[in-house]
Order: sequence, then C-alpha cells, then structure tokens
Amino acid sequence: PYIIRLELGGFSYSVWDITIGALILSFLIHYKKIDKRIPRWLKNYLVFDVVTSFILVFVSDVVPINVQLASLAKTKFITQIPLFLFTYMAMKKNKPEKMLRYLMITFIVAGCYGILSYIIKMNPYILIISNLYAEEDLAGIGLVEEQRGILTSRTMGTTLHPLAWGIYWILALSFVTLYKRISGNLLYYLFILIGVVNVFLCGSR
Repeated sequence: PYIIRLELGGFSYSVWDITIGALILSFLIHYKKIDKRIPRWLKNYLVFDVVTSFILVFVSDVVPINVQLASLAKTKFITQIPLFLFTYMAMKKNKPEKMLRYLMITFIVAGCYGILSYIIKMNPYILIISNLYAEEDLAGIGLVEEQRGILTSRTMGTTLHPLAWGIYWILALSFVTLYKRISGNLLYYLFILIGVVNVFLCGSR
C-alpha cells in the first residue's frame, strides 16, 4: 500500500513510488538492450483503456473533475501503463510462460486472502500496516464491514480500498487473458475463478 513510506535524507518516500522509479531507472539503464517494439494489439488495448477511463471521469458528479483528471493522469501514465509495458518487455525477453505463471500464482495467493478477509469480515494485513504507517484515519478500513445487496462484507485484499482491489483484479484478468494460450489450462481457469470472485466481493461498480 502507498502508506508504507521510508524516511531518507529528511524526506518521506512512498515505497510504491520508489518501486515504480526503480523500474523506470532499470529501463533507462538497459534501454539499448531492450526490444521496445510494442505490438498493435497492446497499443490498442492501452488506448482503449485510457479513452474509456477519461470518458468515465465526466460521468461522476461527486468528485471534482480536476481531482479525477489528476488522479487519472498519475494512475494511468505513471503507474499502470509503465507496469504493463515493463511486464510485456520482460516477458518477451525472458521465458514468458514462467513469468506469467509466477504472476498468476502471486495473484491467486492474494486472491485467496481477499476471499478469506471477506469471510471473516476483517483485514488483518491492512490493519497491521495502517497501525504501523498511517498518519491519518483510512476510510477504506471501515468498508470491510459494509453491506451491499447480497454481500455481507466487502473485500479489499492487500489494498486500502475495495474499489482499488477490484480494479487491480480487472487489469490482471485482462492481461492474463491476452496470454491465455501460454498460461496453462488448469492454472488459467483457477486464476479466472478467483479473480471473478474477488471482483464481485469488492462490491464496487
């Protein structure tokens, strides 16, 4: 979670931002060795993702548009798109089947925890992290006990908000589906099952 911060040289740095920065630095260092060609299907997917997200900004009238646009710019262009591209380049350079399976197994383990936190209506991991690092109340923690429709709780997995958890799973489901042919049938369908369940249990649109 972004609330985990390190104090270095009198400044406070988010571990999440440090991770993204390290990936960008690694990309620049190995720039000449990397095959930077991006296939048309991946370009189309990213363009579709950005355009549809931009349109949805104007649907909501709760959060000011300028705040949504600023959040969209940081989320898409500093976090999601670089991660998509870096992961694609790494998979192309190394054994894609092996990297994809590591990614899927990691998400499956996290997804099982997300389902567990829904069942027990509590998120021990986030509670511990927030007690150690949070300097202010985190509204998302209280959402674990919120009821929506037939849902008696909402899962937020290893994130700070159910909506964020659902979004990460949708991105993961989309990415893995693009590589279905090399993911392995049993692992793929287990991943899809756990992913869809977590998206549903997050209780967000």
